[in-house]
Amino acid sequence: ALFLSTLQPRKNLEFLIDAFRELKTEHPELPHKLVVVGKPGWKFESIIEKINGNKDIVTYLGHISDSDRWPVYAKADMFIHPSLYEGFGMWILEAFECGVPVAVSNNSSLPEVGGEAALYFDPTSKEEIKAVMLKVLTNETLRQELISKGKERLKEFGWKKCAQETLNVLEDARQ
Repeated sequence: ALFLSTLQPRKNLEFLIDAFRELKTEHPELPHKLVVVGKPGWKFESIIEKINGNKDIVTYLGHISDSDRWPVYAKADMFIHPSLYEGFGMWILEAFECGVPVAVSNNSSLPEVGGEAALYFDPTSKEEIKAVMLKVLTNETLRQELISKGKERLKEFGWKKCAQETLNVLEDARQ
């Protein structure tokens, strides 16, 4: 499972690590690790401590360049992000582009970005996070369905469409 974002409290990574630890305890047959990618942000110290205290199940790659992100996405069995708040969530689209199933928080803009191509959970519920991870990591049919839906959802986004919609807003504002 892949987590990719700046390390800061609102990203809820410590909670995800705790949920992943419980999942691995309940299902020791799962061979997966949680791979964390991202540079330290504000109030990151306790997050690094949590990562270091769970090195048996968490691999921290630190910050990687944009060009190096695609191979990391491509090797992931799923992308998971339990953020407490997000403005947009570009990494959802990146995961779709790389053919990675997506599971994210059911708040802020994330459902609007992911649409029906992602699975959602309450980021304050370890039970929901564990259930969605187990579902994606053990159900190949579901994984393929999410990958297919992600590729379709990606077609809804693009810089040309963004520019046209921005222009429409600006033109409407002038009238």
